[in-house]
Amino acid sequence: MSDKLLHERLREAGCECVKVLDADGVEINVGDVVWNINNGCEHEVIGLPKGGCYQSVEIRNVITGSKGGVDAPLLTHAKPVFEANGERICVGDTVWFCGDDTGAYTVSAVEETLGGGWCLTVYNDAATIHEVRPSQVTHREPDSLEKLRASIKAVSTVACGASKGEVKEWADRLTALMERGA
Repeated sequence: MSDKLLHERLREAGCECVKVLDADGVEINVGDVVWNINNGCEHEVIGLPKGGCYQSVEIRNVITGSKGGVDAPLLTHAKPVFEANGERICVGDTVWFCGDDTGAYTVSAVEETLGGGWCLTVYNDAATIHEVRPSQVTHREPDSLEKLRASIKAVSTVACGASKGEVKEWADRLTALMERGA
């Protein structure tokens, strides 16, 4: 019997055993229906890597029939849901209500509604629970006059003062806050 481990003997024989995992850590197999996180399109897996560490998967678009390759971490078995700024929402994410500074919420559920839309269940530290549409939340923490003041104070303590870029950023933030009525 050989002193080599199983994976070493398989590699010598030209066989590499690889598990291909999607963005959520679920194994991908030929025939699986998956979603491309970047564009939200549905695909069927038609080929897996022959070996090695590269995780490129061959896919076929379910609607158009076009074929191509994509890295497995850009795929998910669950249909991706996107928030107001186009970022994917997952259970456990921290989100804020758009145009509202009531604080951070945690996503506890992402569920499809009977009408084909999506509903998020979110909660905060005070155990306040809301069911909302994905378009009502964002991953970006809202700006406030207090945060703007803190930015200005932080630079005012530096001997060389603010750069033109920083002053322009403050003006843009102040304009956005004024337009939203903060």
